[in-house]
Amino acid sequence: MTSYHKISILIFPMTVCLFLIFTGTKIVPASDITSQIEQEIQENPELLDRQKQREIAWGYNLGRGVPQDLPKAVAWMRKSAEQGYDAAQSDLGLLYEKAKG
Repeated sequence: MTSYHKISILIFPMTVCLFLIFTGTKIVPASDITSQIEQEIQENPELLDRQKQREIAWGYNLGRGVPQDLPKAVAWMRKSAEQGYDAAQSDLGLLYEKAKG
């Protein structure tokens, strides 16, 4: 490795750090971004179509991409079912059955 490459390996990270400092850019952990998105969706569920709401419900039911949470799964499935989505209405019955079991 030439000395030029060694120097460029050191300079690049320092340049990025200086850029972030001087532009006021915040480095935000992914968990914070996820919770912000989740909060926005919870406050405005109408932004999602009924199929996406059903997919979110199954995510909560199975714990895929989010912590497993049956009450949240039921709430999201209900939002989808209330819009007349047949698959969500059927799935809502399954979730209610699972909650009783």
